[in-house]
Amino acid sequence: MTSPTRLAGALAAGALLALPATAQDSFTIVGDGRVVAVSSDGDVLAGFDSFGPVLWSAGLVLPLGSSEQIVDISEAGIFGAGTADDNGLGGDAPHRLDNFAWLSLGSLGQGGCPNFGTSYAMSDDATVITGLAWNGCKTDAFIWTPFSGMQSLPKLGTESARANAISGDGNFAGGWDRVNSGNNKASFWTVSGGAQQLILQGLPGNPDGVGEIWGISEDGDWVCGKQGFNGDDAFRWSQATGPELIGFIPSIGGAATMEAIRGDGAHCIGWQGSSGPFGGVISATTWTETAGMQTLEQWCADRGLALPTALLPAGNPLSFAVDMTDDGGTIVGYSGAGFGVPQTAWRIDVDLTWTGLGSGLDGVSGQPLLGGAGDLTPGSSGSLTIANGAPSAAAGLFVAVGANTPVPFKGGTLEAFPFVNLFGFATDTNGDASFPWASWPAGVPTGTDLTFQAAIQDGAASAGFALTNGITATAP
Repeated sequence: MTSPTRLAGALAAGALLALPATAQDSFTIVGDGRVVAVSSDGDVLAGFDSFGPVLWSAGLVLPLGSSEQIVDISEAGIFGAGTADDNGLGGDAPHRLDNFAWLSLGSLGQGGCPNFGTSYAMSDDATVITGLAWNGCKTDAFIWTPFSGMQSLPKLGTESARANAISGDGNFAGGWDRVNSGNNKASFWTVSGGAQQLILQGLPGNPDGVGEIWGISEDGDWVCGKQGFNGDDAFRWSQATGPELIGFIPSIGGAATMEAIRGDGAHCIGWQGSSGPFGGVISATTWTETAGMQTLEQWCADRGLALPTALLPAGNPLSFAVDMTDDGGTIVGYSGAGFGVPQTAWRIDVDLTWTGLGSGLDGVSGQPLLGGAGDLTPGSSGSLTIANGAPSAAAGLFVAVGANTPVPFKGGTLEAFPFVNLFGFATDTNGDASFPWASWPAGVPTGTDLTFQAAIQDGAASAGFALTNGITATAP
């Protein structure tokens, strides 16, 4: 077994080595425009630039037409779902993108009021597409497969319905059913057999189950969306435990919507706010079981991930988080809300070994940021990096092993407590520091929690010291 002292010593020794950088959390601007989906492997993004629908992959921008609308892509980005004009039908209809060609999915036979339908989502293998199809002057939620064509999903009344999302395996769909009133009710369908559930029905203050499903996990065990007449609260729901309201951020105002949920249900992403024709206040949001609801900007800071704020809108750099891979390793979205407001597509890739704990305390340059990289398997390389600290300042890195108990410290909170070691160091002239290790020690017991946080001497801080965010990882 590796003792806490030996573990701390290995980290200290590794910090003296000149090693290549290890991949860690990153924020990447994809290009001008807005992204709407990410492939399940995280390699391809779909969205729009100023010329029309595009795919972004490996630094390339691949145009998909001019007037078509893309909404989702399959695993590896080989297929897509969207909406385009169907000359045979005489109007817009759901389409499937196959080898860069748009193929119509047809209609339910009674469309044209005002068009024939819209695709909203597709399964990872591209064999199931769902959305909205006009059936006379009301809409049905539909399912399309290459074998059965387009079919209506059941609805509980004579009003309209729509499917917004589908599980990656294609077995479950979610959206809303208006039933027999003007309010959308969150609806969950089992594709095979068409069983339908109004999953929010009976909630306190929402007896009719008003709301919408917008995200479904890969296996359909978890869904997320918005609830209430004005969509004030976001929610998550599982087939095992039922609905849970996960709240909203009062300081932002407007409705909260969760657009995607991680496979284990522990992390949702979306947005909150309201927007008029010339802009508005909309912020990308995230909810986790540990931190609750917060802006995505704060979540990044809690993980030690710096944003290129000079390249993003001032004051509200992240507007919409719209999709996430099932493991939570890639989040995509865009900045800029409102008609005529420039939009910037971006992606966030995270090292899933590490969890942000927050509790940063501002100094002269704002909050110092501490990030972790590496999977902590024996013999693997990794690093801790500090940015945004006071330049050329004395500092200390706290290391806690085992369960941490946060305590007050210098006007803030020290997450790495009780600590087994405190390493003294100094930031460089940019306020940065790095602690890489060449080979993670063997013998660290599986399940050992490791927590890190740094204090940096800073005359601008409230008690003379700024604090980085805390981060934690568990030995595999």
